[in-house]
Amino acid sequence: MMFTEQNSVECFVIHELTGVDLSAAPGVRETLAAYFTNTATWKYASAPHLPRKTPGILAEPILAEALRRLDLAMRDHPDRTDEVIRKLRGILG
Repeated sequence: MMFTEQNSVECFVIHELTGVDLSAAPGVRETLAAYFTNTATWKYASAPHLPRKTPGILAEPILAEALRRLDLAMRDHPDRTDEVIRKLRGILG
């Protein structure tokens, strides 16, 4: 087996955080799973299940909700959430 970033790092991290085994045979893979830790709920969603355009990096609706949940100032001022996402788009794009 040739080692790649996907099969040596990505699959491992996804399995550790969500319990989903992406290295399993096709058809055995789960499309959505959650793993609960003491502090977080990690969910795995395959690319077609993410609310983003194919070339996009950010799943903006999920990111916006997480920012509002984690930062009370953003919850009260949604324009700040939009500003952070716009800046992230500029950095990543």
